[in-house]
Formats: sequence, C-alpha cells, structure tokens
Amino acid sequence: MVDGEKRSNSLLRVVKGLFKAPIAKELEELIDLDTQIVESRLYRFLASDLKNLIEQKGFKEFIFIVDSYELIGENQKFSPCNSDEWLKNLIFEMGKESLFLILSRDKIAWSNCNVTWKSQIKFQKLSKVSENGAKRYLKYHNIENIELQKAIIKTSALNPFWLSLAKYSYKNRVNRLPVVKKDILKSFLETQKDEVVKFLKILSHTRVFTRDLIDNISIHFNLEINNDTFFNELISFDFIKNIGDEKYTVDIVLKEELTSIEKDKSRDYKTFLFNYYENILQSLNEELIRNSPKVVDEVLEEAWFYHKGDINE
Repeated sequence: MVDGEKRSNSLLRVVKGLFKAPIAKELEELIDLDTQIVESRLYRFLASDLKNLIEQKGFKEFIFIVDSYELIGENQKFSPCNSDEWLKNLIFEMGKESLFLILSRDKIAWSNCNVTWKSQIKFQKLSKVSENGAKRYLKYHNIENIELQKAIIKTSALNPFWLSLAKYSYKNRVNRLPVVKKDILKSFLETQKDEVVKFLKILSHTRVFTRDLIDNISIHFNLEINNDTFFNELISFDFIKNIGDEKYTVDIVLKEELTSIEKDKSRDYKTFLFNYYENILQSLNEELIRNSPKVVDEVLEEAWFYHKGDINE
C-alpha cells in the first residue's frame, strides 16, 4: 500500500469517528462512488454535524440562516426545481425541531415543484431595515463615504427598495448627496447605459415579461444588445422579480416612478405590448389551444390589459 492510500485510510478512520453509525457507514461507501453522487449526499453529513452540535450544546432552539438565496445555483445549469435540492433535503433531514430563515430577493416558489411546501413555508416581506443594517449593507456594496451613507439612509427612510437602488446609484461614486428619493432614482438612471434605461422604461408598463418579449423590444425599438448577456444582466437587478415559469416583473415602486417620467410615451409602449400579445394569439394553433388553455388565458388577459389601457387614455 502506498503512503497516499495509508494516509487516506487513516484520515477516513478519524473522520468516521465523528459521525454516528449509519452516517459513518455511508461515509466509508463514498470512496467508490461517483463525484456527483457524493455531492448529492453532502447535505446528510452537514445535517449530522448540526444535530451533534445541538445535542452537545443542549440547544433548545436552532435557527439556520440562509442569506442571498437567489444566488444558489446562479451560474449552474439546473432546472428551477433542482437548483436548491440540497437545501430542501437538508431541511427535511433536520426535521421540525429546526427553523430555517431564508433571506431572498424573490418569493421562494418551492410549492410549484412540490405542493407539500405550501403548508411548510411562511413568507414575511421586509418593509423596513434597521439603521445599523442599512450601514452594513451600503458598506458591503462599496459605498464607503460616511456622509453619503447618512444621506442615503435619511432619504430612503430605511425602505429596502430605495436602499437597494442606492447600491447601484452610488457604487464607487459620490456625485451629489441625495435629498429626496427621486435623487436616488436620477443618479441610478445616470449610471446606466442608455439601452438599459430604455428597456426599464418600457418594461415598467408591463405586468410580466419574458426573454421573448425582451428580444421583441430590441427589434421593434432598434436597441442593439447582446441578447444573452443583456438579459442576464437585466434580471440580476434586485428590483426585477422572478415569479416562476421563466417570467419576471419589475418592482411596483420602480414601475410607478418610471411611468411618471415618460407619460408621453405610455401610449406607444402599450400599443406595442398589445400588438405583441395579439401576434402571439394569432400564431396559436388548435393543438396548443386545446392542450395549453392556461397559456391561452394568460395571453388573452395580457392583450386585453393593454387594449383596455389604450382605450382609457
């Protein structure tokens, strides 16, 4: 036996001693398993470690905090229901005695994959953050200037949306200190590329949007973009919410702010959006209509929404 194998077996004996019998046996079996299978079982060892810690310390309550949930699987090709499979498995493994606090930009849609989660998850929207939390948040995002931090905190009134927007507005730049919320928005628009601002102004008139709509906007309004890169950058903004089924929506606060800026363009944008959905309706074949009534209903509802809006203006 070579030295490397001796060291591996010695290490295995030590590590096995840290786990209870069932987990220790599974750990020994990992040597002969494929890497992907090993990775899929790692949550069990984490759960075992956590349970041992709870038992040793005599904790009566245990809270596991997951921050920035939306970053899980961000750059990996997983289906929506599998990107965070390890986390769901970990929760099941820990059992009802543990509480998991998950901080996320978007609403977690686990019930779309398994209806069981519907009764297991309680959602709480954050309406205001603490002043210390806001300071840490701004500093984390490279807003180091103390006077700027104070101005943002005062202007935003500790509202998560305005704090998040300030992250983009003042990153690595001071410029003018904000006095009112619209100063934060103005600074944000000044820092973005023209095509980003144009897209956001159009999308502020939508209820939902998809990658296909982005492609159509770029063609109709002659906006030159790298479609793949641009779309990924666009949906990475905190104010763009993933609502599932590859559909997204713009935060209601930003919608209201942007639609008030270009009221004279509102009719043009809504006419384009109505025509977009009307074209989809005309392209539907009988088989799709019969097999996908939900899709048809959604397209009809969107087309009527923009048609109604056009009539009322």
